[in-house]
Amino acid sequence: MRGIVVKKGKGWYVVLEMKTEDGERDRKWRSPRKELGLKKPATKKQAQELLIKLSHDLQQGTYIAPNDMTFGELLDRWLDIHGKQNLAKTTYAIYASHISKHIKPELGAIQVTKLKAFHLQQFYSKKLEGGRADKKDGGLSPATINDMHKVSSAALEAAVTWEIVAKNVAQSISPPKVLERRQQTWTVDHAQTFLSSISGHRLHPLYVLAIATGMRRGEILGLRWQDIDWETGAIHIVQSLVATPDGPIVTNTKTSSGRRAIVISEGVLEILKDHRDKCCEESAMRSRGDGGVLVFTSERGTPLLPRNLLRHFYSACERAGVPKIPFHALRHTHATIMLKHGVHPKVVSERLGHSRVGVTLDIYSHVLPGLQAEAANLADQAVLPDKNKTSR
Repeated sequence: MRGIVVKKGKGWYVVLEMKTEDGERDRKWRSPRKELGLKKPATKKQAQELLIKLSHDLQQGTYIAPNDMTFGELLDRWLDIHGKQNLAKTTYAIYASHISKHIKPELGAIQVTKLKAFHLQQFYSKKLEGGRADKKDGGLSPATINDMHKVSSAALEAAVTWEIVAKNVAQSISPPKVLERRQQTWTVDHAQTFLSSISGHRLHPLYVLAIATGMRRGEILGLRWQDIDWETGAIHIVQSLVATPDGPIVTNTKTSSGRRAIVISEGVLEILKDHRDKCCEESAMRSRGDGGVLVFTSERGTPLLPRNLLRHFYSACERAGVPKIPFHALRHTHATIMLKHGVHPKVVSERLGHSRVGVTLDIYSHVLPGLQAEAANLADQAVLPDKNKTSR
């Protein structure tokens, strides 16, 4: 690359002479006034300083050709190219909502090359204080801000790869810290009281399965009859039903750990068999003799929508007089009960579909102190048997 400074009108400019991929000469004009944010036309010295910087960037491999792409355009391009290929449907919908409702209205018009770290930091602070799209009082949660930071950083990282910007400015700031919340769970008594109160209801088997297996809501709603091995009592998790703006869809389980088999007891298996018989009777009345594909459906035989399940679950909690917890907390309840009853964390991790046992231990660390005390007592009995005999 060769470069010179040229006076044009009242100001000075940088002219870069570069070769294209075809070997042709290409001249690029760069405006010091525009790039340095000057209020007056650039002087010759200022143009020379910009030329030195551009030459250095080219040598270091950090030179970025001028472009007018806005941050909003970058986000749309990233979502279209990366999001559709790599994100789960629900994650894609959440990220698209964050981009359209929050990020683009505030930062979308800024050119990517002019986006600074303080723009993002200021945006996060504003949203924490009072940035709800529905205009209600209060700001967004730190967890939501963290999601927006992930989106912004991922899009800017792609911009670096695409040679639109030289660096990812989002990496120089930290989003607000998300405080860890203790997982909400039921006790065994709560679970038994709840299940007893809805005994006979068509969704009773669904709740039994949720508490007995720790399956995710989408995994339960996407469960098919063919996924149940009636001989071995194993449930094979291969897909999930998720809600999207376009309606419920079924997606394949993303990870190898998520695709798993969960063994259930004979008692739970019998409950599912009874449920199957009733479904066959209902489907026969609807002129469908196959019992339906999905194990749990609406009364009309259509996929059971997550929001309808939650509506029933919360009202059932109130009628049963048990704590109103998120549906996902039934998964935590299963894990907590298993760990407290001495089931090995590796087995619990496999049932939950975690990628590694460390994830399980991190999530359910609040259960461990009690297990530590039990372990200490067992060690005491083994190491100090005489002391234990004396105490008796």
